[in-house]
Amino acid sequence: MQRAVLLLVCIVLIVAWGAISAFQMQRDYLPSINNTTLLVSLRVPSYQADQIKKTVTDKVADAVRTADGLTNVETTSYDGGLLMNLYFPMDYDMAKAQSQVKQALESADLPDGVNQPTVTRLTTNSFPILSYSLTSDRMDGNALRSTVQTAITKQLKSVPGVANVQAVGAANDGYVITVRMNDLQKNGMTVDDINKSLTTAMPAWASGKIPNGKASIPIRIEGLNWSDQQIRDIAIQNKQGKKIPLSAVADVSHSLTDVKTVSRTNGKPSVLLNVLKAPSANITDVSDRVQQRIAQIPAIKDGDVSLTMMLDRAHELNASLMGLVREGLLGCLFSMLCVFFFFRNVRSTLLIAVSLPISLLATTAVLKWAGITLNILTVSGLIVAMGRIVDDSIVILDNMYRRIQESKADNGKSMLHTTASAVNEMLPAIFASTATTIAVYVPIALVGGVISASFSGFAWSVVTALVVSFFVAMLVIPSFFFMGWKGVTGESVTLESKMKPLLHFAFRNKRLVILTSIVIFVGAGIYSAFLPVNFLPSAKSGQVAVKVELPKGSTLGQVDAEVKKVEDTLKANPNVAAFSATFGSSFEPQSDDVFDQGGGSIAQPNVANLSVTLKDKNQLNSFIPSLQSSLSPLSNKVIYTVSNQNISGDDSQLKVMLTGPDQKSVDDAGQKVRAALAQVSGLSVDGKVDMTNGTPKYMVALDQNKIEQAGVKLDDITRVLSRYFTQPKDFSITTSALAIPGDMYLDQLQEKGNGGNDAATLMSSLASEAFTAKNGQKVRLDQLATISQNHTPSSIQERDGQPYTAVTTQIISNDMSGVSAKVQQTLEQTSLPKGVSFSLGGISEQVTQMIIDMSIALAFSVLLVLLITSAVFKGWRAPLAVLLSIPMALSGVVLSLILFGGEWNLAALIGVLMLVGIVVTNGIVMIDKIERNRLEGMELQELQFEEAYLGYAQS
Repeated sequence: MQRAVLLLVCIVLIVAWGAISAFQMQRDYLPSINNTTLLVSLRVPSYQADQIKKTVTDKVADAVRTADGLTNVETTSYDGGLLMNLYFPMDYDMAKAQSQVKQALESADLPDGVNQPTVTRLTTNSFPILSYSLTSDRMDGNALRSTVQTAITKQLKSVPGVANVQAVGAANDGYVITVRMNDLQKNGMTVDDINKSLTTAMPAWASGKIPNGKASIPIRIEGLNWSDQQIRDIAIQNKQGKKIPLSAVADVSHSLTDVKTVSRTNGKPSVLLNVLKAPSANITDVSDRVQQRIAQIPAIKDGDVSLTMMLDRAHELNASLMGLVREGLLGCLFSMLCVFFFFRNVRSTLLIAVSLPISLLATTAVLKWAGITLNILTVSGLIVAMGRIVDDSIVILDNMYRRIQESKADNGKSMLHTTASAVNEMLPAIFASTATTIAVYVPIALVGGVISASFSGFAWSVVTALVVSFFVAMLVIPSFFFMGWKGVTGESVTLESKMKPLLHFAFRNKRLVILTSIVIFVGAGIYSAFLPVNFLPSAKSGQVAVKVELPKGSTLGQVDAEVKKVEDTLKANPNVAAFSATFGSSFEPQSDDVFDQGGGSIAQPNVANLSVTLKDKNQLNSFIPSLQSSLSPLSNKVIYTVSNQNISGDDSQLKVMLTGPDQKSVDDAGQKVRAALAQVSGLSVDGKVDMTNGTPKYMVALDQNKIEQAGVKLDDITRVLSRYFTQPKDFSITTSALAIPGDMYLDQLQEKGNGGNDAATLMSSLASEAFTAKNGQKVRLDQLATISQNHTPSSIQERDGQPYTAVTTQIISNDMSGVSAKVQQTLEQTSLPKGVSFSLGGISEQVTQMIIDMSIALAFSVLLVLLITSAVFKGWRAPLAVLLSIPMALSGVVLSLILFGGEWNLAALIGVLMLVGIVVTNGIVMIDKIERNRLEGMELQELQFEEAYLGYAQS
């Protein structure tokens, strides 16, 4: 305290260091959560599920099992592809795991023509930081979805810090050729003839090199452009030399190609652009650069197209930071007002104001040094810590103020001695209270699981702030107090007159007070079991989510037609301000919840999702049932689910895992469970609209005896079947050094001017294919073979080699625990096939794990508090008295949740831990003072009154 200049210089350096660190600190929306699931995906469109299982899945699974640390393998073999979830232990090095899995897959012996599997790692950087809706009123939808979006996407990808830009609803501008197979056969042509003729007519030598001796001359060909009519007139030639124009056997149109997903905004074509940042990039810097680049794009500057921001994570983070500043200023203001009210001293008030910025900036500097990012959770930790930072300073200030007043009559003691003794007197209590509060938060970072992965930064920010505030209270506040003291005048405000009657009543009626406290605690404990339980806070965005589910196997066009019906309904609703729709599937693994350790899934092409924004958000609760009743009559083959759209990141997904002895048993159980859960209110069940296997499958079983008896050549049958099995080959048209993509489709039935191409008609056509028998008569294929539906499953799921199936549902009610209980009850009452058992996963598993982890953290916190208080106080009475404050605090938590309609969730449980630290802190300070007064000979009841008054004043 005697080296004021040195102290001031140190504080200035710390504040400057903290301020610079705050600006340089990497900013992210969420902390780097180590999701320990890898996704392996593979597309083989020509293979069915059972073929995928036999020829691809087993080989891939055998290869990946060589990776270190692998705990479980889940495989889903479906018609056209494979999705595999690989589970690793929590806190495992997932970068290493991803590298090992990629290396292992290189040794997989896959069939010819099957591409190498893709390995996807889910991190917080897998989710967009910015989302834009690209629309236009000046150009057609085809140009918007192809050339325009391609140019804008390319611009955004070149922004420093941008890792990728995902375009939903994008396509390519090109040509579509639909080959009429019947016309092709009549003209004696094959699909191979078309492919060869197109390659010859449209060579891909727009640029290249001309060899000239040992040198080569680069050259580029320009001026070669194709019109639609020229493409239609391309000559198709077969092996016999016969030539016909392409238009004689195919329809040619200038259209979009490679259409996988569709996006619309307010019923108009749009493209949803999702911007992903690089892991080490600063979210605010990337956001600013992207928005600056957007403002420079000519098409946007001229108003030809518009980009509407749908999501801005950087803005949300900056708003939280501004909230921290606002809360800091308000906390500073209210703390100053409270201190001024009790101490009636301006200098004392300014001392408390100084402690907040010093503590927060020093904490920021330490967090940057430790490599912790500034994200939504660490900011929350700093906000939480603010309420606790000034406590130690106020206690020290109050004791110094009181000791100086008491020493007025004693002129023998100097100001320095009095101030130092006041600080030394409170040192054990302040140290113990800070240590116990730290002990409450440290288990969050050490308990493991998704809570540690998510909230370790939150915990360390609180712990760091408390440690810094301890040193500020012990060193800075006394020094500034001593430097600025000019003599204490006036008396501090006391609540003794108001609190004395209440305290006398409590001490005279101890049994009544204790009994009442026990009744309140027991009642709160019983009622707490009936409160709703969620994983994350059920914050609402004020928007409505609409899910449209069609039967499996529905085409993109069929989904489009049903979505347009919903859009027409929304347009006619006066309460709707805007809406957007996305549907289709790129068959890339997706996951919208980084907290979910269950891996990802493939977006189903038969499901569409719409987001609806209301004009009046206050009408949300009445709008949802009204819209549900309006949509239900639109189609009896479509399931419409209208729900409140969460913004917490939690998808409210609940999975029922069914395991059994064989695939048929678990599939049958899955159908029963879907049908039963469809009756549970507040639950949306995927797949309940269609209990079949989706697109119908067929089997052709050739009868060799009948073929031999009829004398039909096997080559003739093979030639006909090959025509049906021929796969189209995409092509490209090179014009002026540009390659225009083209899609080719085969229409097995349609002839020029005729339509009809459903599965039943197609199989009827195949059955009627005629062959010449040995007696010269015609024999149909269905006379030589049995054609029947094939009931093999569309997907085959296994976990560690054992059959299982997952029934996926979504809880659309706020009471997740209540709906989960109904699901559990329904499953227990459902009669499942012999040997089949069920378990709940998804949000139910997350909630259960959350309760277990937080219970462990709370238990460790209480034990650490008991350890510290036992080290500070002798005997067992004082530590027990401190711990008794915890149950009553928990009673207050439950009463508050009941009063304000709250729920148990991760944020509420973190708040319980925080409250434990606060009440224990106050208890330690009071018990410490009581113990010291007892040593000075004060009567127990007298000192209890005194410290009760002091405690009320300090609180």
